[in-house]
This record gives sequence, structure tokens and C-alpha cells, in this order.
Amino acid sequence: MPKDKSLFFYGSMFHRLLDPQLAEAREVTLELIPEGSSVLDIACGTGQLCFALRGQKNCHVVGLDLSLRMLKFAQKSNPYTDISFIHEDANDLSSFKDNSFNYATMLMIMHEVPRLQQVCILREALRVARKGIIVDSVAPLPKNAGGIGIRVVERTLGHDHYENFKAF
Repeated sequence: MPKDKSLFFYGSMFHRLLDPQLAEAREVTLELIPEGSSVLDIACGTGQLCFALRGQKNCHVVGLDLSLRMLKFAQKSNPYTDISFIHEDANDLSSFKDNSFNYATMLMIMHEVPRLQQVCILREALRVARKGIIVDSVAPLPKNAGGIGIRVVERTLGHDHYENFKAF
């Protein structure tokens, strides 16, 4: 069983404060995925992309995350009976066969992990899905209040997280 990667603000606080900031990333992703596709949402967080994919595109969706707090929030908020959420590490998706999904989505995960782990996650995602969609931090960050806010949030998540963010 994978280790739980839950931070104190994951769940309802993340949903209130950060999910609204990810709306544009979700919209971009929705535009790229055809109606009725099967999707593995890697690092699904509170499940908002899963819900949008199911509700707007009638996709078959599986959400995957390392945070039990995020998964609990997603399961509790889930308006659909056919979306499943699982606690699994994206570095090892051996529970899924090759090409199990049409798409693997990864929103805001790549900046959180070191380069070697990024490669491993990408390999696994592209093994289990025919296509991958990655949406992550704006690079370079703007030199305005929004960019400063992102830097502050990333800095508060710990030294390793911030170092990965800077390297990304």
C-alpha cells in the first residue's frame, strides 16, 4: 500500500482556496478530451476534474491520488456512482494493464516531484493510457501579485517541494 501524502490543508481547505485557481487548467483539459473517453486522472486531488469529465463529457473516470485526505473529500463530494477514486502511487501503476485508458491527465503534479520521478510517472502514465495530458505551473511565473502568491504557497509546502518547484 502506498504511503499517505496528506498535508494539513488538503481536502475542504484546498477545495475552497486552490481549486478555483485550477479552473482554467481543468477547462483546457476538458477541451482536449473527446466525449466518452476513458480517463485516469493522476493526482486527482479533490476530484473536480473527474466530476467535470464525467458531467460534461460523459467520460469513464478513475481518480488516483497519494493523499487520503484528498480522496476522502473527493469521495464525499462525488455526485456520480461510476467514478472511482483510488489511493495509489503514480510511480507504479502496475494494477492497470497497458492501454487501459484513452487518456491519463496530470494537473499540477510534475512540479511537485524530482526529475527522475517525473520520468517514471510519465512512463507509467503513457503505458496505461494511449495519450497523456499534462497541465502544470505557468512558466515562467509572472512578476505580479499572482506569481508572488504562487511562490509563497509553494514555499510553505516544505523545502523539498519548493526545490522541485524551482527546478521545474
